[in-house]
Amino acid sequence: MTGAMYSAVAGLRAHMNALNVIGNNISNVNTNAYKASRYTFLESMYSNMRNGSNGTVQSGGNNPSQVGYGASIGTIDLDMSTKNFTPTGINGDVMINGNGFFIVGDKGQSFNSMSDIKNMLLTRHGDLGFDSQGYMVDGNKKVVYGYLATERMVNKGTDEEPVWTTEYEGQPILTDFRMPMLVQKECYVYLNTKTGEQIIWDHKPTKDELNALDVPDSDKTDEIGADGKPTGQKVFNENLIIKKEKGDALYPSYKRTPARDENGQVIADKFDVEFTDANTSTVLGAGNATGAKLEDFVGDARALVDSISIDDGSGRVTATTTTGKVVVVGYLAIAKCDNPNGVTHVDGHYYQALEGAGNVYATSIKGAVQNSHGPVMKDDPNNPGQQIVDKPASMGYDETTGKIPGEISGILSSGATTLISGGLESSGTDLATEISNMILVQRGYQANTRIVTVTDTMLEELVNMKR
Repeated sequence: MTGAMYSAVAGLRAHMNALNVIGNNISNVNTNAYKASRYTFLESMYSNMRNGSNGTVQSGGNNPSQVGYGASIGTIDLDMSTKNFTPTGINGDVMINGNGFFIVGDKGQSFNSMSDIKNMLLTRHGDLGFDSQGYMVDGNKKVVYGYLATERMVNKGTDEEPVWTTEYEGQPILTDFRMPMLVQKECYVYLNTKTGEQIIWDHKPTKDELNALDVPDSDKTDEIGADGKPTGQKVFNENLIIKKEKGDALYPSYKRTPARDENGQVIADKFDVEFTDANTSTVLGAGNATGAKLEDFVGDARALVDSISIDDGSGRVTATTTTGKVVVVGYLAIAKCDNPNGVTHVDGHYYQALEGAGNVYATSIKGAVQNSHGPVMKDDPNNPGQQIVDKPASMGYDETTGKIPGEISGILSSGATTLISGGLESSGTDLATEISNMILVQRGYQANTRIVTVTDTMLEELVNMKR
């Protein structure tokens, strides 16, 4: 066989692979959030018939003489750029407008560092909703991961004229997204702003019961004596207690306890994080007696969803339950990669940030969930040009370590990435381009077949010389 035959066969193989890429793109022309692939051709190996040489004083030089052996597929790349918005009118449908992916996977995954996210599935297909167990899932029933909301009381006024209102803040811990639980009987709830521990009473706690709690100074207030003046003592701030009636939502939280080694000794700067759910909340009775469990108040009931709403600018998911209560479920997490075009397609519309994608980061839309970036700062009124701590950027901020115990450090803002709710991202296939490329590939394939037939004719003539 001649070199032309080998070149033609290589060209046929390369053009067939290119046609496979085009065929897959065209077949997914109506697949939401599909990311089209792009191919490039690469020259194959060369053989030297004569090496090149530089000229000398007596003679001139010559160029190298090389013969190539066809073409091959050089690269097959993903185009991860944002495509058009396709409205569906469904509240649970959401499109990522910019770089990033939703994080999905099986239930109960835990994350000790950003590198753990490499084991999760990433997707741009935002058909989200809640299943019968209260978990947010995508269309393939993969559980969506985000930052659960914490409910607490915050003073929106001043110390002289306080205005206590309920505030919802995303916990800086990445976890599976789920609806809060439904309260089955009246109770009272307090959330420790330092440890994250959630304490529930089966009755309205007395002043003595509240003052017996070990709480941070931020959860205390000045004691007012019988004369209406401060006594100089700090007592528990009763405004932090939230009363729950039957049908209200009870938000899960997490408590941070110092980690211990195998000998039971406390490990400095390390914490164990435990979510407060049906069996892990602290429930108190008369005189702060323990023994009851949260399941005694909520059973295994998750709030049932009547409708959901996703905020475009923060990723906050709000749901209306069948009891008519409006609850904030949490905030969607967006994963970002150093090289989004380098993610690996694993199944359907899922990707993984394997080799080639670089580092992967958990972000929140417009910094709605903050963590170890530190406390919120404000100008010091007593020292112009200086700043002081206004309040922690998130629950449990430790000023000595500059971190929040139990969190994944480095939850970033999503930057320019936002969400568009009520629709999905359209397919990345440009049909006009693909049809044009298909014609070019067809002609290239046809030309390579001609090389095969011409080479065959020449070989036939060579064989016939013997006659």
